[in-house]
Order: sequence, then structure tokens, then C-alpha cells
Amino acid sequence: MNTLLKHIFILNVLLISSLTGLAQAAQPIIYIPLDNRPVCLGYVTATAKAAGYELNVPPAKFIANNRTSGDNNGLWKWLEANAPKAKAAVISTDSLNYGGLVASRTHRLTERSLKHKIERMQALKTSFPGLRIYAFSTIMRTPKESIGKVEPDYYRYFGPSIFRLSQLDDKGRYRYSLRQGSCRKSQAAFLYSRGFAA
Repeated sequence: MNTLLKHIFILNVLLISSLTGLAQAAQPIIYIPLDNRPVCLGYVTATAKAAGYELNVPPAKFIANNRTSGDNNGLWKWLEANAPKAKAAVISTDSLNYGGLVASRTHRLTERSLKHKIERMQALKTSFPGLRIYAFSTIMRTPKESIGKVEPDYYRYFGPSIFRLSQLDDKGRYRYSLRQGSCRKSQAAFLYSRGFAA
């Protein structure tokens, strides 16, 4: 199991186990997983069940799998319909806002659309003030190479430069490299990919 999956699994188990006192309650805990991989869904639901927690998980048709992105609009509707009956919600924002991990990397949503999703989450909390919301997200990776369709289109051209830029930044040599002009194009792509004008 790779490191990211281990961290996701541990985070989910910790979030759900931190909800002490809820196991005895009749109200279930909503759980929206990152995708349907066992470490994100099966292991978490089995662990919660063994600990005496009832998880309310969305229908499989809304959750990302190895072939397709999840239905984030379906997840939102499902969440809003099930929130009144729940005591808490553990939510992957990558699933809820984009449709899963790969979709969070390759989306073409506008800033306006993303702000609307934040407002929708705020409205959910306002409508159900007793609902404890534990939302989590992944941090976008910067792989050395783009493989398959799991990275944004621009990564094919700028991926290695963005990777190198992040290496230099991590080592404190970013400014030197920019002065030399070796990373200007990758810097522009990097900033653009995160919603900043280059």
C-alpha cells in the first residue's frame, strides 16, 4: 500500500474514532470516501463497524472507481438529503467537489464554481448546526512524469519542469534557478494550475 493510501486510511480511522460517544447514538455518521478503493471505503467501513459505529455511505453509483469519476452533484444531493438524520459527517472534499482524486487533478471547474461549493458547505453547516463536519482533502502531488490520464493535460508538457521547480523550492534553490531563467515556463504553468495568474 503506498504512502498516500496509508495516510488516507489512517486519517479516516482517526476521524471516525474521534467521534467518541456517537457509537451509542441512534444517528449514523455520514461517510463520503475519496473513492471506492478498499483503503478508502471497505477498510474504513469495516473498522467503523467493528468499533460499533454505523456509517451511512452514498450509493456506489456516486463514488469514483478505477474507470470513472464519481458524481459530485449526486453526492451533494445525497449529503443534503441525509444530513438531517446524521450526528456527524466525514467527507472527502475531493469527492464532494470534483468527483474523486483523479478528477480533483484534472478538473476544469471555474473559480466561481468552486466558490459556490464552499458556500454550499457553509449553507449545510448553517442549516444543520448540530452536524459535526470533518472534511479532508489531499494535497496535489507533483510527479516526475505524467502517466495515463491521472494528471492534467498541461502536465504532459510542463510536468518535469514543475517537478524540478518543486525540488528546487524544497532545497531553497528556487530563487537562484529563476534568476537563471531555467524554470520560468514551469513556474507559469505551476501558478496557473493553482489558479494564480502567471
